[in-house]
Amino acid sequence: MSWDAIRELAAKIPDHRRFAAELDARFGVNAAVVISDMGRFSSRSRKYGIEYIFRLFLAMADLARPIAAKYGGRVYKQVGDDFFIRFAKGVDAVRAVIELQQALEHRNRGLSEDEEIKFCVGIGEGRFLDIEDDLWGNQLNEASKLGEDLGDDTDVLLTHSCFEGLPDEWKARFNTEEVVVSRINLTFHRLILD
Repeated sequence: MSWDAIRELAAKIPDHRRFAAELDARFGVNAAVVISDMGRFSSRSRKYGIEYIFRLFLAMADLARPIAAKYGGRVYKQVGDDFFIRFAKGVDAVRAVIELQQALEHRNRGLSEDEEIKFCVGIGEGRFLDIEDDLWGNQLNEASKLGEDLGDDTDVLLTHSCFEGLPDEWKARFNTEEVVVSRINLTFHRLILD
């Protein structure tokens, strides 16, 4: 369904609750999303030019795509220095991100700081609208805030909803934090990396 069809649907159903229910019935999916942000993107693109960053993106994509696929995920969008990766479950997203962080750590050994690829991620899990192969929803927004605004270099940050879906034995590997970002009180969970 296109955005024009959604616009027509909105015109036919003026009541917000009924419109939301209809959108969910047509487009609602349960999923998890990883939003990654490359560390030091701005400083390196300013220093070397965007073309230099393209090489890092290609190397990142070469690592991210097969690791995501191994856990049932796929990169569905790249915007600027962000990768958007979709999974069926948050636990699969966390597994993939941990493996990707380890692969990047191995790749970065012996390289200069400017040659390294480091990325932080926000991971959200819950109900989304899947419109034209793009996800929309609160968990995407929260994951974006975590990955873009709060994360640093190699941080793995989970929304509370994603954290709640993890096995109990995993939860001890996370610190719980609270912050106000964009006027939203946000409880999130930071993976304690070994």
